[in-house]
Amino acid sequence: MNKRQRNSAVDIIRIVAFFCVVSVHFVLYSGFYNTPLLGKRMYIMQVMRTGFIICVPLFLILTGYLMGGKKLSRKFYGGIKKTLGVYLIAFVFCILFKVLYYKEAWTLKNSLEAIFSYTSANHYAWYIEMYIGLFLLIPFLNLTYSSLQTKRHKQVLVATFILLTSAPAVINALFPLLPDWWSGVYPITYYFIGVYLREYPPVIKKRYVFCLFLASILLFGSGFFLINRGELFSWSSYQDYGSLTTLVTAVTLFVFLLKIDVSSAPKGVKTLLMKISDLCLGAYLVSYIFDSYFYTKLNAEVTAVPERFKYYFLVVPVIFLCSLALSYVVNLIYKLICFICSQLVKITSKEERGCSKMHRTHKV
Repeated sequence: MNKRQRNSAVDIIRIVAFFCVVSVHFVLYSGFYNTPLLGKRMYIMQVMRTGFIICVPLFLILTGYLMGGKKLSRKFYGGIKKTLGVYLIAFVFCILFKVLYYKEAWTLKNSLEAIFSYTSANHYAWYIEMYIGLFLLIPFLNLTYSSLQTKRHKQVLVATFILLTSAPAVINALFPLLPDWWSGVYPITYYFIGVYLREYPPVIKKRYVFCLFLASILLFGSGFFLINRGELFSWSSYQDYGSLTTLVTAVTLFVFLLKIDVSSAPKGVKTLLMKISDLCLGAYLVSYIFDSYFYTKLNAEVTAVPERFKYYFLVVPVIFLCSLALSYVVNLIYKLICFICSQLVKITSKEERGCSKMHRTHKV
Protein backbone atom coordinates (compact mmCIF):
# COMPACT_ATOMS: atom_id res chain seq x y z
CA MET A 1 0.00 0.00 0.00
CA ASN A 2 1.77 3.18 -1.10
CA LYS A 3 1.25 6.60 0.43
CA ARG A 4 -1.11 7.80 -2.31
CA GLN A 5 -3.43 4.88 -1.64
CA ARG A 6 -2.92 4.80 2.11
CA ASN A 7 -6.12 4.09 4.00
CA SER A 8 -6.23 6.30 7.08
CA ALA A 9 -8.61 3.85 8.73
CA VAL A 10 -5.62 1.50 9.00
CA ASP A 11 -3.74 4.20 10.92
CA ILE A 12 -6.73 4.69 13.20
CA ILE A 13 -6.86 0.96 13.94
CA ARG A 14 -3.18 0.91 14.89
CA ILE A 15 -3.56 3.97 17.15
CA VAL A 16 -6.66 2.54 18.83
CA ALA A 17 -4.86 -0.78 19.35
CA PHE A 18 -1.99 1.01 21.10
CA PHE A 19 -4.43 3.00 23.24
CA CYS A 20 -6.01 -0.32 24.24
CA VAL A 21 -2.55 -1.56 25.26
CA VAL A 22 -2.02 1.41 27.57
CA SER A 23 -5.55 1.03 28.94
CA VAL A 24 -5.35 -2.70 29.66
CA HIS A 25 -2.04 -2.07 31.42
CA PHE A 26 -3.90 0.34 33.70
CA VAL A 27 -6.07 -2.59 34.76
CA LEU A 28 -2.93 -4.66 35.35
CA TYR A 29 -0.89 -2.14 37.32
CA SER A 30 -3.76 -0.65 39.31
CA GLY A 31 -4.08 -3.90 41.28
CA PHE A 32 -7.31 -5.12 39.67
CA TYR A 33 -6.12 -8.74 39.48
CA ASN A 34 -5.33 -8.86 43.19
CA THR A 35 -8.63 -7.41 44.40
CA PRO A 36 -11.97 -9.25 44.91
CA LEU A 37 -14.56 -8.37 42.27
CA LEU A 38 -17.08 -6.41 44.32
CA GLY A 39 -18.75 -3.06 43.75
CA LYS A 40 -19.53 -0.82 40.79
CA ARG A 41 -15.98 0.31 40.13
CA MET A 42 -14.61 -3.22 40.03
CA TYR A 43 -17.45 -4.13 37.66
CA ILE A 44 -16.54 -1.21 35.39
CA MET A 45 -12.89 -2.24 35.48
CA GLN A 46 -13.88 -5.78 34.50
CA VAL A 47 -15.85 -4.45 31.54
CA MET A 48 -12.92 -2.18 30.64
CA ARG A 49 -10.57 -5.14 30.78
CA THR A 50 -12.87 -7.10 28.47
CA GLY A 51 -12.89 -4.22 25.98
CA PHE A 52 -9.20 -3.40 26.06
CA ILE A 53 -7.79 -6.96 25.98
CA ILE A 54 -8.40 -6.86 22.22
CA CYS A 55 -5.22 -4.78 21.77
CA VAL A 56 -3.02 -7.66 20.57
CA PRO A 57 -5.76 -9.22 18.37
CA LEU A 58 -6.25 -5.85 16.66
CA PHE A 59 -2.55 -5.68 15.81
CA LEU A 60 -2.61 -9.26 14.51
CA ILE A 61 -5.72 -8.80 12.37
CA LEU A 62 -4.16 -5.64 10.97
CA THR A 63 -1.01 -7.60 10.12
CA GLY A 64 -3.06 -10.04 8.04
CA TYR A 65 -5.00 -7.20 6.45
CA LEU A 66 -1.81 -5.46 5.31
CA MET A 67 0.47 -8.44 4.62
CA GLY A 68 -1.94 -10.82 2.92
CA GLY A 69 -0.47 -10.20 -0.52
CA LYS A 70 3.20 -10.62 0.41
CA LYS A 71 5.17 -13.27 -1.45
CA LEU A 72 8.37 -15.12 -0.68
CA SER A 73 11.29 -12.96 -1.83
CA ARG A 74 14.49 -11.39 -0.61
CA LYS A 75 12.74 -8.03 -0.45
CA PHE A 76 10.07 -9.47 1.84
CA TYR A 77 12.59 -10.46 4.52
CA GLY A 78 13.95 -6.92 4.54
CA GLY A 79 10.52 -5.80 5.73
CA ILE A 80 11.28 -6.76 9.31
CA LYS A 81 14.32 -4.49 9.50
CA LYS A 82 12.50 -1.55 11.10
CA THR A 83 10.70 -3.74 13.64
CA LEU A 84 14.01 -5.17 14.85
CA GLY A 85 15.74 -1.79 14.75
CA VAL A 86 13.06 -0.07 16.81
CA TYR A 87 13.06 -2.99 19.24
CA LEU A 88 16.82 -2.75 19.82
CA ILE A 89 16.77 1.04 20.32
CA ALA A 90 13.76 0.82 22.65
CA PHE A 91 15.61 -1.94 24.51
CA VAL A 92 18.52 0.45 25.16
CA PHE A 93 16.14 3.06 26.58
CA CYS A 94 14.57 0.45 28.89
CA ILE A 95 18.01 -0.59 30.13
CA LEU A 96 18.95 3.04 30.77
CA PHE A 97 15.72 3.48 32.72
CA LYS A 98 16.45 0.45 34.88
CA VAL A 99 20.00 1.63 35.53
CA LEU A 100 19.03 5.21 36.37
CA TYR A 101 15.70 4.67 38.13
CA TYR A 102 15.99 1.23 39.73
CA LYS A 103 19.80 1.40 40.12
CA GLU A 104 20.17 -2.01 38.52
CA ALA A 105 23.55 -3.20 37.33
CA TRP A 106 23.64 -4.27 33.70
CA THR A 107 26.69 -5.73 32.00
CA LEU A 108 27.25 -6.18 28.29
CA LYS A 109 26.83 -9.94 28.75
CA ASN A 110 23.44 -9.90 30.47
CA SER A 111 22.28 -7.11 28.12
CA LEU A 112 22.98 -9.30 25.11
CA GLU A 113 21.26 -12.22 26.79
CA ALA A 114 18.23 -10.03 27.55
CA ILE A 115 17.93 -8.95 23.92
CA PHE A 116 17.24 -12.52 22.85
CA SER A 117 15.19 -13.53 25.88
CA TYR A 118 12.65 -10.76 25.06
CA THR A 119 11.61 -10.54 28.72
CA SER A 120 14.48 -9.55 31.02
CA ALA A 121 14.64 -5.83 30.21
CA ASN A 122 11.09 -5.31 28.99
CA HIS A 123 8.49 -8.06 29.25
CA TYR A 124 6.35 -6.28 26.66
CA ALA A 125 8.84 -7.54 24.08
CA TRP A 126 7.12 -10.95 24.08
CA TYR A 127 5.11 -9.49 21.21
CA ILE A 128 8.29 -9.00 19.17
CA GLU A 129 9.30 -12.60 19.82
CA MET A 130 5.90 -13.78 18.63
CA TYR A 131 5.84 -11.41 15.66
CA ILE A 132 9.22 -12.58 14.34
CA GLY A 133 7.86 -16.11 14.04
CA LEU A 134 4.62 -14.93 12.47
CA PHE A 135 6.53 -12.74 10.02
CA LEU A 136 8.65 -15.66 8.87
CA LEU A 137 5.51 -17.71 8.27
CA ILE A 138 3.63 -15.00 6.34
CA PRO A 139 4.68 -16.01 2.77
CA PHE A 140 3.70 -19.61 3.47
CA LEU A 141 0.44 -18.66 5.17
CA ASN A 142 -0.36 -16.53 2.13
CA LEU A 143 0.38 -19.44 -0.19
CA THR A 144 -2.01 -21.59 1.82
CA TYR A 145 -4.76 -18.98 1.69
CA SER A 146 -4.33 -18.06 -1.97
CA SER A 147 -4.32 -21.73 -3.04
CA LEU A 148 -7.97 -21.96 -2.00
CA GLN A 149 -10.06 -21.16 -5.04
CA THR A 150 -13.42 -20.21 -3.55
CA LYS A 151 -14.76 -17.94 -0.86
CA ARG A 152 -16.37 -20.92 0.86
CA HIS A 153 -13.04 -22.76 1.08
CA LYS A 154 -11.42 -19.69 2.63
CA GLN A 155 -14.26 -19.45 5.13
CA VAL A 156 -13.66 -23.08 6.05
CA LEU A 157 -9.96 -22.30 6.61
CA VAL A 158 -10.75 -19.40 8.94
CA ALA A 159 -13.48 -21.36 10.72
CA THR A 160 -11.14 -24.32 11.23
CA PHE A 161 -8.54 -22.14 12.93
CA ILE A 162 -11.21 -20.51 15.09
CA LEU A 163 -12.42 -23.97 16.08
CA LEU A 164 -8.90 -25.09 16.95
CA THR A 165 -7.60 -21.99 18.73
CA SER A 166 -10.46 -19.81 20.00
CA ALA A 167 -13.52 -22.00 20.57
CA PRO A 168 -11.98 -24.50 23.04
CA ALA A 169 -11.42 -21.87 25.75
CA VAL A 170 -15.13 -21.01 25.86
CA ILE A 171 -16.71 -24.37 25.00
CA ASN A 172 -14.51 -26.34 27.40
CA ALA A 173 -15.30 -23.94 30.24
CA LEU A 174 -18.90 -25.15 29.96
CA PHE A 175 -18.31 -28.72 28.88
CA PRO A 176 -14.96 -30.36 28.00
CA LEU A 177 -15.46 -31.21 24.37
CA LEU A 178 -12.80 -29.72 22.08
CA PRO A 179 -9.04 -30.39 21.97
CA ASP A 180 -7.21 -27.26 23.12
CA TRP A 181 -3.63 -28.17 22.18
CA TRP A 182 -3.66 -25.67 19.29
CA SER A 183 -4.87 -22.70 21.36
CA GLY A 184 -1.38 -21.22 21.45
CA VAL A 185 -1.31 -20.57 17.70
CA TYR A 186 -4.13 -18.01 17.88
CA PRO A 187 -1.93 -15.37 16.10
CA ILE A 188 -2.36 -17.37 12.89
CA THR A 189 -6.13 -17.33 13.35
CA TYR A 190 -6.17 -13.56 13.64
CA TYR A 191 -3.80 -13.28 10.69
CA PHE A 192 -6.11 -15.29 8.43
CA ILE A 193 -9.09 -13.24 9.63
CA GLY A 194 -7.24 -10.08 8.56
CA VAL A 195 -6.43 -11.55 5.15
CA TYR A 196 -10.06 -12.61 4.69
CA LEU A 197 -11.46 -9.22 5.71
CA ARG A 198 -9.20 -7.54 3.17
CA GLU A 199 -10.52 -9.72 0.35
CA TYR A 200 -14.14 -9.86 1.50
CA PRO A 201 -15.10 -6.69 3.43
CA PRO A 202 -18.25 -7.34 5.51
CA VAL A 203 -21.41 -5.80 4.09
CA ILE A 204 -22.88 -4.39 7.29
CA LYS A 205 -23.72 -0.84 8.30
CA LYS A 206 -21.24 0.90 10.56
CA ARG A 207 -23.73 1.64 13.33
CA TYR A 208 -24.83 -1.98 13.50
CA VAL A 209 -21.31 -3.35 13.84
CA PHE A 210 -20.55 -0.74 16.51
CA CYS A 211 -23.62 -1.85 18.45
CA LEU A 212 -22.39 -5.45 18.19
CA PHE A 213 -19.03 -4.34 19.57
CA LEU A 214 -20.58 -2.56 22.57
CA ALA A 215 -22.98 -5.46 23.18
CA SER A 216 -20.12 -7.97 23.19
CA ILE A 217 -18.17 -5.93 25.76
CA LEU A 218 -21.17 -5.56 28.07
CA LEU A 219 -22.30 -9.16 27.67
CA PHE A 220 -18.91 -10.81 28.10
CA GLY A 221 -17.68 -8.33 30.72
CA SER A 222 -20.81 -8.72 32.82
CA GLY A 223 -20.68 -12.50 32.47
CA PHE A 224 -17.04 -12.65 33.59
CA PHE A 225 -17.85 -10.40 36.55
CA LEU A 226 -20.72 -12.61 37.67
CA ILE A 227 -18.62 -15.76 37.32
CA ASN A 228 -15.88 -14.35 39.58
CA ARG A 229 -17.98 -12.09 41.77
CA GLY A 230 -16.61 -11.84 45.30
CA GLU A 231 -13.41 -13.61 44.26
CA LEU A 232 -10.16 -12.64 42.61
CA PHE A 233 -10.11 -12.35 38.84
CA SER A 234 -9.53 -15.75 37.28
CA TRP A 235 -7.14 -15.41 34.35
CA SER A 236 -8.71 -18.31 32.52
CA SER A 237 -8.17 -19.04 28.86
CA TYR A 238 -11.70 -17.88 28.04
CA GLN A 239 -10.64 -14.34 28.98
CA ASP A 240 -7.31 -14.33 27.16
CA TYR A 241 -6.15 -13.01 23.77
CA GLY A 242 -7.11 -16.10 21.81
CA SER A 243 -10.52 -16.68 23.34
CA LEU A 244 -13.64 -16.72 21.18
CA THR A 245 -15.10 -13.90 23.29
CA THR A 246 -12.03 -11.73 22.64
CA LEU A 247 -12.10 -12.66 18.97
CA VAL A 248 -15.71 -11.53 18.56
CA THR A 249 -15.02 -8.21 20.28
CA ALA A 250 -11.81 -7.60 18.32
CA VAL A 251 -13.30 -8.41 14.93
CA THR A 252 -16.36 -6.22 15.43
CA LEU A 253 -14.23 -3.24 16.48
CA PHE A 254 -11.80 -3.83 13.61
CA VAL A 255 -14.63 -3.87 11.07
CA PHE A 256 -16.17 -0.74 12.60
CA LEU A 257 -12.88 1.19 12.51
CA LEU A 258 -12.22 -0.02 8.97
CA LYS A 259 -15.50 1.53 7.88
CA ILE A 260 -14.55 4.98 9.15
CA ASP A 261 -14.33 7.21 6.09
CA VAL A 262 -11.70 9.91 6.42
CA SER A 263 -11.28 10.45 2.68
CA SER A 264 -12.73 13.95 2.99
CA ALA A 265 -10.62 14.88 6.00
CA PRO A 266 -7.94 17.58 5.56
CA LYS A 267 -4.56 16.35 4.37
CA GLY A 268 -3.00 17.52 7.63
CA VAL A 269 -5.27 15.21 9.63
CA LYS A 270 -4.35 12.23 7.46
CA THR A 271 -0.66 13.06 7.77
CA LEU A 272 -0.95 13.33 11.55
CA LEU A 273 -2.70 9.96 11.77
CA MET A 274 0.00 8.41 9.59
CA LYS A 275 2.82 9.81 11.74
CA ILE A 276 1.21 8.75 15.03
CA SER A 277 0.51 5.31 13.59
CA ASP A 278 4.17 4.98 12.60
CA LEU A 279 5.18 5.63 16.22
CA CYS A 280 2.92 2.99 17.78
CA LEU A 281 5.37 0.06 17.76
CA GLY A 282 8.09 2.04 19.50
CA ALA A 283 5.53 3.60 21.83
CA TYR A 284 4.31 0.16 22.85
CA LEU A 285 7.83 -0.98 23.69
CA VAL A 286 8.86 2.12 25.67
CA SER A 287 5.50 2.41 27.45
CA TYR A 288 7.04 -0.04 29.92
CA ILE A 289 9.15 2.87 31.21
CA PHE A 290 6.20 5.14 31.88
CA ASP A 291 4.04 2.33 33.25
CA SER A 292 6.77 1.50 35.76
CA TYR A 293 7.19 5.11 36.80
CA PHE A 294 3.63 6.43 36.97
CA TYR A 295 1.97 3.38 38.52
CA THR A 296 4.60 3.22 41.25
CA LYS A 297 3.66 6.79 42.14
CA LEU A 298 -0.10 6.23 41.81
CA ASN A 299 -0.21 3.07 43.90
CA ALA A 300 1.89 4.67 46.63
CA GLU A 301 -0.48 7.64 46.87
CA VAL A 302 -3.80 5.77 46.44
CA THR A 303 -3.91 2.47 48.31
CA ALA A 304 -7.51 1.37 47.57
CA VAL A 305 -7.80 -0.24 44.13
CA PRO A 306 -11.39 0.96 43.44
CA GLU A 307 -10.24 4.51 44.20
CA ARG A 308 -7.50 4.25 41.60
CA PHE A 309 -10.12 3.81 38.87
CA LYS A 310 -10.84 7.55 38.61
CA TYR A 311 -7.18 8.22 37.82
CA TYR A 312 -7.54 6.25 34.58
CA PHE A 313 -8.61 9.44 32.82
CA LEU A 314 -5.39 11.16 33.87
CA VAL A 315 -2.74 8.45 33.93
CA VAL A 316 -3.58 6.65 30.67
CA PRO A 317 -3.54 9.76 28.43
CA VAL A 318 -0.27 10.89 30.03
CA ILE A 319 1.40 7.51 29.45
CA PHE A 320 -0.04 7.38 25.93
CA LEU A 321 1.43 10.76 25.00
CA CYS A 322 4.75 10.25 26.80
CA SER A 323 5.23 6.91 25.05
CA LEU A 324 4.55 8.47 21.65
CA ALA A 325 7.00 11.28 22.42
CA LEU A 326 9.81 8.89 23.36
CA SER A 327 8.95 6.70 20.38
CA TYR A 328 9.50 9.77 18.21
CA VAL A 329 13.05 9.94 19.57
CA VAL A 330 13.49 6.19 19.01
CA ASN A 331 12.37 6.53 15.40
CA LEU A 332 14.68 9.52 14.84
CA ILE A 333 17.62 7.48 16.09
CA TYR A 334 16.59 4.61 13.83
CA LYS A 335 16.41 6.90 10.79
CA LEU A 336 19.78 8.43 11.68
CA ILE A 337 21.38 4.99 11.93
CA CYS A 338 19.83 3.98 8.59
CA PHE A 339 21.12 7.19 6.99
CA ILE A 340 24.64 6.65 8.32
CA CYS A 341 24.63 3.04 7.14
CA SER A 342 23.41 4.05 3.67
CA GLN A 343 26.17 6.67 3.41
CA LEU A 344 28.79 4.15 4.47
CA VAL A 345 27.52 1.74 1.83
CA LYS A 346 27.73 4.48 -0.83
CA ILE A 347 31.26 5.41 0.22
CA THR A 348 32.32 1.78 0.21
CA SER A 349 30.76 1.26 -3.22
CA LYS A 350 32.54 4.32 -4.63
CA GLU A 351 35.86 3.13 -3.21
CA GLU A 352 35.33 -0.32 -4.71
CA ARG A 353 34.47 1.17 -8.09
CA GLY A 354 37.50 3.45 -7.85
CA CYS A 355 39.80 0.57 -6.99
CA SER A 356 38.35 -1.50 -9.83
CA LYS A 357 38.86 1.36 -12.31
CA MET A 358 42.43 1.90 -11.11
CA HIS A 359 43.15 -1.79 -11.42
CA ARG A 360 41.90 -1.81 -15.01
CA THR A 361 43.99 1.29 -15.83
CA HIS A 362 47.18 -0.23 -14.43
CA LYS A 363 46.41 -3.45 -16.25
CA VAL A 364 46.22 -1.59 -19.58
